[in-house]
Amino acid sequence: MLPSPMVVYVGRENICTVDGLHFNSIYNARVKAHNHAGESEYSDIVSLQTAEVAWFTFDPTSTPGDVIFSNNNLSVTCSSFDHRVVLGSVGFSKGVHYWEVAIDRYDSHTDPSIGICRFDVDKTIMLGKDDKAWSMYVDDKRSWFIHRDEHTNRTDGGIKRGSVIGMLLDLNQHTLSYFINEVPHGPIAFTDLHGVFFPAVSINRNVQVTLRTGLEPPMESEPSESDEE
Repeated sequence: MLPSPMVVYVGRENICTVDGLHFNSIYNARVKAHNHAGESEYSDIVSLQTAEVAWFTFDPTSTPGDVIFSNNNLSVTCSSFDHRVVLGSVGFSKGVHYWEVAIDRYDSHTDPSIGICRFDVDKTIMLGKDDKAWSMYVDDKRSWFIHRDEHTNRTDGGIKRGSVIGMLLDLNQHTLSYFINEVPHGPIAFTDLHGVFFPAVSINRNVQVTLRTGLEPPMESEPSESDEE
């Protein structure tokens, strides 16, 4: 069953931006004119294809004031010793999405937390300490997954300056998985994920990170001959 048509803009401009579209989807659009003389007929339908992968930045409009943005909102650090949560500028509700966070600066006495959250997450505590965030916090030796302040699946292997953390959010299977330097890290972190999720990090003044988006999801490795026997 096709969705009902929806009005997305009424006004004087002949260009508009439509928010909230899904990635890798086709939308049909049409327009008509309206003035003091009346209304025209609708134009022919035009089909529009959205991008296959997500491009986004960190969102300064939803962030505490002591977070410092740079590099066209792709890099963030913080002036506070306490954790501050920074959201991505898009939310996902379906599809498969992969993005990375590069560790530009890192003091081994801290542990950044990286994952996903609802838009109304508490932005003044470590990501994962409330029920609106699902994340991995990691130091220079090991990591844990955290949700509702419950810590699970301690995994050896940490980060240092230059490390890259990848997140694979599969909303077809409703799961979130992690990679460190392109190697799968730990088991599937979270399952049964439903709703709208925003990429997010929590950092303090000892950490600076840079977001990498527009990436193809990693392919599952081909089975080796020994695996097939």
